[in-house]
Amino acid sequence: MHSSRPDTDVLDASSSVPPARPSSTADPLTGRTGPNAWRLYRATGPTGDGAAAPGPQPPPVLLLHGVTDSGECWPGTVRHLVRTRDVLTLDARGHGGSELPDEPFTLAALADDAARAVRDVLGRPVVVVGHSMGGLTAQELALRHPDLVLGLVLEDPAWGVLDAEHDEGGRPLFLAPGIEAARGRPTAELAADFRARFPQWSPEESEPWARAQRAVSQRLLEVPHEWTARDWPVAFGGRVPVVVAAGEVSSYSLVPDDDACRAEQVLAGRGRVVRVAGAGHCVRRDDPSVFLSLVDELLAEVEGSMIGG
Repeated sequence: MHSSRPDTDVLDASSSVPPARPSSTADPLTGRTGPNAWRLYRATGPTGDGAAAPGPQPPPVLLLHGVTDSGECWPGTVRHLVRTRDVLTLDARGHGGSELPDEPFTLAALADDAARAVRDVLGRPVVVVGHSMGGLTAQELALRHPDLVLGLVLEDPAWGVLDAEHDEGGRPLFLAPGIEAARGRPTAELAADFRARFPQWSPEESEPWARAQRAVSQRLLEVPHEWTARDWPVAFGGRVPVVVAAGEVSSYSLVPDDDACRAEQVLAGRGRVVRVAGAGHCVRRDDPSVFLSLVDELLAEVEGSMIGG
């Protein structure tokens, strides 16, 4: 175990591009594949009228949320990305509008759900952006279905779950308090609480977050879980580019310093871990400008390799 800070990049707002200015995003197409609800946002085009730019179309992006969130919880990210490409958001099983099958809740199952949605809805490979649990799902997706993944952006992936306490059913002990805290509370009350607790975050995040908390299946606390089947900081397959956008450990990042070091070693030559100064576990909410610049950089790398290849 390393006690020193990892030799990772550190970014702050002074090194970033500004986020997209707020604009209307067309209502998404919606549907279901298997137990999962999804939303597909079609590229608006450079002029905002849906007309595609000339030349090859850029790869779509799949957004995978963290535990107790939903596919709605990416408003700023969707608005930024949809200017140039299709964006697919997925509600993980037991979250949002998705059902919770009567079977173990595993990262392998979440990844297979995502693969089914990508094949059925998009029919082409994607760049995957995943937060927390969604970051682990993105890694598992790349390992189990490498033909579908062109690159990974992991927003403070929940590698710390390996050191967390779990109950006899494999459920992380941190899960129950969050689910119980939202039980029976009105959406408006939850949204107001969100804004009061996190005044530095965009207010547009509050309503989707509140709806997501209310929609989490209480049965997540009953079915068995499996979160630790892999050593996540080194669980990278193939040769696709990877960027890990991590918060600071002092601000409750779930990417410990020693795990960041191990990931840097495994990803040498094709990926990096970036500590975003001042950010915590929700990097895109704490510093959307830096987060979106990291996403854009990886997308440019992927698109450059597609042209060069």
